Amino acid sequence: TAHAEISDIERHLRDDWRDYVNEVSGWAPPDWKPSLQWFATLLYLPLLGHLIEGYPAPQWLSTDSFVPGLAASEAGSLQSAIAVTALAPLARVHDAGELLPAWIDHWRSLMPARMPRQTRTGLAALERAALDQVEAVATSMPGDSVELRNEVRLRLQRLFRRCALSAVALFSHLALTALDVERLRGALIASRLRGIGARA
Repeated sequence: TAHAEISDIERHLRDDWRDYVNEVSGWAPPDWKPSLQWFATLLYLPLLGHLIEGYPAPQWLSTDSFVPGLAASEAGSLQSAIAVTALAPLARVHDAGELLPAWIDHWRSLMPARMPRQTRTGLAALERAALDQVEAVATSMPGDSVELRNEVRLRLQRLFRRCALSAVALFSHLALTALDVERLRGALIASRLRGIGARA
């Protein structure tokens, strides 16, 4: 609603995202489902980076059932807290810059051992797009974020069309949806903050 708390916006968006990832994974052959379901954790990477760098847990985290315990964890116990959540494969990461590579490593480990060459090539291109995006954001000016997001969106759209009959299309679709969720989250929270400011 127009008066929803920011913590409610965060929780609902993440709940809906996880539900959608589960729905999409239901379209895939059984041997691809684990790697597709791992995509549900994608929106939590910024949160983990935030916590690993020592920043306090955001208020909404205490209401998130997907990662219970992270909100109350302290710096020394953060890895232990992560280890008992669905993000457990990332528990050994101590540097925020290593989160995406570690996430990708686990994603690869969940994929079928055998796959067509075109699928393997498409997945490598998808990985490269994600890593290039993170590197570009880290070295860009704040005003460049929209242009960078549009560039990665175009790369994902090309992959989606080029690999339409493989699992790459499903992964590309989820990555594009994650970009949309990120944009929606920003718009909803900005709108909510403007509303709070107007009443202050």
